Amino acid sequence: MILNIRTKIIFIIIFILLFSIITIILTTSNFFVKEYSAAVQSRTFAIAQSLKLQLDRLLELGIPLEQIVGFEKQCKDITDKYEDISYAMVLNLDGRILFHSDPSQHDKILTDPVFLSNLKSAKENVQDLTIKGKSYYNIMIPIFDDYGQHIGAVSVGFPVELITERTSKLIIYSIVVACISFIIALVLGVFLSNSISRPIRELTDIIENISTGKLDVEINPKLKESKDEIGKLAQAFDRTIVSLKLAMKQSGIKYSSEIKGISEGDLMKECLLKKGDLNEFKQAT
Repeated sequence: MILNIRTKIIFIIIFILLFSIITIILTTSNFFVKEYSAAVQSRTFAIAQSLKLQLDRLLELGIPLEQIVGFEKQCKDITDKYEDISYAMVLNLDGRILFHSDPSQHDKILTDPVFLSNLKSAKENVQDLTIKGKSYYNIMIPIFDDYGQHIGAVSVGFPVELITERTSKLIIYSIVVACISFIIALVLGVFLSNSISRPIRELTDIIENISTGKLDVEINPKLKESKDEIGKLAQAFDRTIVSLKLAMKQSGIKYSSEIKGISEGDLMKECLLKKGDLNEFKQAT
């Protein structure tokens, strides 16, 4: 299959556009997932810190953590105020839930080994936590009493699907924008390919005419007026046509008598002309 220059240009444009669009979408999506996840985690840490500060005020009054009453309301306020927060809870070091945004979870004990390890680490941390088959990013902030003893932790979580949903929306939006951009760029590419291939086709047709002896051809003035390489090529072809016409005219004057003799049937003269020995013919006659 032989492709003309216009088709080749269009294929090149399509390849470059598709490669660029796919690369941008993949890079943007990966970047968005990391940045958005980091932003949500940072925000959740701030929310967990605010809950811990409320708890610290009560602990400063000398009330033991497990004797505080009614702190479920503060946990519930967190999930009511922030829709993307799934739960907020306070636990002791045994993994028992002392306060939870969902009152039905009160006094339940979490047994996940990784969760318990993070709970007892006395450090702020983030982990993937699965509760009832659903995955969450769990933010944990340790709680200390007035003596600096580690006594528990505040835990706040948001669903992993929150990140995937936002990422999916971004990808869909990016694909829509990319398709629109692709169509616009393709239309411009077709226009560009036509602007390049049309002059070349015109010049090609002129060359074919010249090759068959048709010198009564004219190059489009717009092509000759062009300031780019196509214009220079058209001007060169124009000069070539003029030179060929002049050469043909001079050849016609020089050999008019000889050509006339051939047309009258002088076979010997024709043969000598073909051999290029016109002087020998003149001497013979």
